[in-house]
Amino acid sequence: MSYTIARHSDGWVVLQPDGSPTAQRFAPTAKGAQEAQQAAQSLNAAADRPKPEPTPEGMQIRHFRYIHRLTQKALAERLGVERFTLQRWESGESQPPAFLDLALQRLGQLLVGLP
Repeated sequence: MSYTIARHSDGWVVLQPDGSPTAQRFAPTAKGAQEAQQAAQSLNAAADRPKPEPTPEGMQIRHFRYIHRLTQKALAERLGVERFTLQRWESGESQPPAFLDLALQRLGQLLVGLP
């Protein structure tokens, strides 16, 4: 299944694989049809991209959050990174820096009140 385009009463729409329209609407012109087609192609390319596998480092970060009952946002703030950066580390989309292991050790000590 893939994203397709369809003519709608007020212009062109991109249809999801289940047939429901996406929120974006395109002008009822040839240019609108072209833009809708480009959007559908981009969505299909993204859907075909393989999903990354979590790395051992990412699983360690997720486990750390679980033990300390932290959200991604809370841990990201404590580490001084964006939540999306932490999310990418956990999902395996990118690798965390080498020093992160030490940072998590120290943060764990601080969270449980150890010197």
